[in-house]
Amino acid sequence: RGIDVSRWQGTIDWEKVKDAGIVFAMIRIGAYADGGCSLDSKAIYNLQQAEKNGVLAGVYFYSGAKLPQDARKEAQWVLKQIEGFAISYPVVLDWEMDSYKKDVTAAVRTDTALAFLQEIENAGYEAMLYTQKLDFESGSMWEKDRILGDYPVWVARYSDPKYPEISYPDGNTSYAMWQYSDQGKIDGISGNVDLNVAYFEREYTPPKNTGLRPPEVDTPVDFKQTFQTANKSLTAKNEVNLRKIPSMEGEIVGKLQKGTFLECTGISDMGWARLIYQGKEVYAVYSYLSEKVIEEVVDPAAGHSFETVSEEVTAKEKTNLRSSPTTDEENIVATILNGEYLLRTGIGDKGWDRLEYQGKAVFAVHSMLIAKENQAQ
Repeated sequence: RGIDVSRWQGTIDWEKVKDAGIVFAMIRIGAYADGGCSLDSKAIYNLQQAEKNGVLAGVYFYSGAKLPQDARKEAQWVLKQIEGFAISYPVVLDWEMDSYKKDVTAAVRTDTALAFLQEIENAGYEAMLYTQKLDFESGSMWEKDRILGDYPVWVARYSDPKYPEISYPDGNTSYAMWQYSDQGKIDGISGNVDLNVAYFEREYTPPKNTGLRPPEVDTPVDFKQTFQTANKSLTAKNEVNLRKIPSMEGEIVGKLQKGTFLECTGISDMGWARLIYQGKEVYAVYSYLSEKVIEEVVDPAAGHSFETVSEEVTAKEKTNLRSSPTTDEENIVATILNGEYLLRTGIGDKGWDRLEYQGKAVFAVHSMLIAKENQAQ
């Protein structure tokens, strides 16, 4: 039994995962991004903690390659990242159909995958391809016989019934690993996780270069909170602090302005949102965030108190109507003359009246107005 995980699973309690009977984990090492390769923000933590708790690890890379030379560069980047880790299960090319890859032919796609896999194999690791089962067998996406002759394949196929009710995905093709669910529940992981079964076993394999083992990553503070997986963009209701840890004591590493959106990957039971900022995980108070820009309603009469009335008034001679109870020239919205009546809705404590004009609240100097009944007298 195995799982595959990435930063979307947040901070994993690997001791509980091991106790749940998980033998191996395929850990996302990174992905193609902005013309280069980006390390998954949880990769180092997951690789270290999986090994520490006896869960054998493999890795996968989400590829953006369209040509063999691009795939080789991605493979070289992956090899550099994993030298100091114990990689006991395969190093996997995750090649999925994205809109910018639709023009790639089956032959070129296969050449591209083989270039990545050969580079990994030449470095002494076990190489594997991940793809959707239906895509792999369609004939239009892959020249599958060229891959199956040399490399194992890991397929995603969500069937009903699923493993262990059935032991193998339907069909006649021989697969090495089956991702049979994306709705798994495993103790130690908040939210859903992909579940896998491998049709082979591996033993612990030490790192290729123990001198490159990175320092142990501290367990993040969010480990003490339960984060439910999220996948949405959030902005600030107003300006909000971005912190290094999910605590008001956390170091402020940036500020999120209203109208600027960040990717949210989790929401905790203690009211914190986990966000991606400049390629790193940061935290902000969830209640200060929104999925859309909220325009702040400003009270134009803040600091003024009005006694509620309802009576018609006009100008003694001529007076300006203003958007706020100040004499600034730019807030004049209209002018009324004697004999033009408006509804007065409030008499203020600082010499201003609140009136209704074209369905909106406006303000005028109290001493410049006269009530209709007084005008008649």
